[in-house]
Amino acid sequence: SRAAGASAVLERVSSPLLLIDEQRRIHYANPAAQRILADDGAVLIDRAGKLQAIDPDDDTRLLLALRQLRLSRDSYLGEGSQPQECTTLRLPLPASHLHLNLYLFALRPEASLGAFGPAPLAMALLHDPRQRLELDPFMVAAAFDLTPAESQLAVGLARGAAIADLAEQRGVSVETLRSQLKSVFQKTGTGRQSELVSLLATLPE
Repeated sequence: SRAAGASAVLERVSSPLLLIDEQRRIHYANPAAQRILADDGAVLIDRAGKLQAIDPDDDTRLLLALRQLRLSRDSYLGEGSQPQECTTLRLPLPASHLHLNLYLFALRPEASLGAFGPAPLAMALLHDPRQRLELDPFMVAAAFDLTPAESQLAVGLARGAAIADLAEQRGVSVETLRSQLKSVFQKTGTGRQSELVSLLATLPE
């Protein structure tokens, strides 16, 4: 069945992933997402089966981000606003300059042929920059049409390495890597290293 197929796909995703409805009820959370929600320094938690931000202002922003998807016809977005298919929310992590990135994607029954059930849901992908990324350079290259050298650079940066260290490891100049990085930015549609790392975090490990 379609539902069984969707469940099989979700179970293969190693990145933190949740399915929530417009009232923020959690319909599914994979083990990686459960670990983030249960962490002592969590900014998002599972409170009685609902996804909630610890900070009240962040919680309001989460609610508004969900409404931007307009999962129900009754969602009010403001005059002239159009529903979005995806939206991003950055939540400050405590005692850090880093943010937990939350990517919300609309799952509408008419578009998914009901694979996720009869009601519209949001797929939430979480990226905690404090977690080490284990990416496959081959998959990164295939996903964004990168050369092997560009892919190795992107993965190295995602793992927290500095350009100078990567240049020394590979026996090339920093200028060479900066030139490759410009090409990586162009191919991935990013403009900063932080944006590149966030984008790579959405790929399965």
